[in-house]
Amino acid sequence: MKISRKIAQKLWIEAYGNKKLVKDFSGNYMYYDAYGNQNYTRTIKGQSIKCGWNIDHILAKSKGGQTVKSNLACTNISTNQAKADKNTFWINGTKYQVKKKDGEYINTRI
Repeated sequence: MKISRKIAQKLWIEAYGNKKLVKDFSGNYMYYDAYGNQNYTRTIKGQSIKCGWNIDHILAKSKGGQTVKSNLACTNISTNQAKADKNTFWINGTKYQVKKKDGEYINTRI
């Protein structure tokens, strides 16, 4: 499956419904209309915050992860860049790890 804008937006709607502004697993904001826009900012609580998002392969493709719905998550672009293809990583001072739970991979705070 190739991840197009249409597929990404469908994943968003399945995860967040019609909400336009949400937080990813690490607490970073994402704005629905900012798919793929790394520099898109919104003023939130008086601060200019980057809210662009894309799709994260929870278990990176380089580690054997597949491009299937159960291995994909909407993620702030900055979060996704910091995570890269690591299984253990730090975002905003918090340590996370990719773990398998009930047959699916998830990003877990540790």
